[in-house]
Amino acid sequence: MDTQWDCCLKAILDGRADLALTAGQPFPVTFSSRMLFADEFFLICHRNHPLAQRQSVDVAEVAQHAFVGFSQGVSTPIN
Repeated sequence: MDTQWDCCLKAILDGRADLALTAGQPFPVTFSSRMLFADEFFLICHRNHPLAQRQSVDVAEVAQHAFVGFSQGVSTPIN
């Protein structure tokens, strides 16, 4: 199922799922979890964008521009 991570954990508790792949780490008292991999994130912009000319970019600079991203806890894009 593609849903928020807390719904995935509830599905495990309810016996509807055997395991979950999530971005969040649950309480170790209830669940056993292992980090599988670390994601790398990339700033992608058109080559003519002002940030494309920079060698490095600060997150505060990115926030000054319109962008598309994912909301925490969901896999539905926000814009």
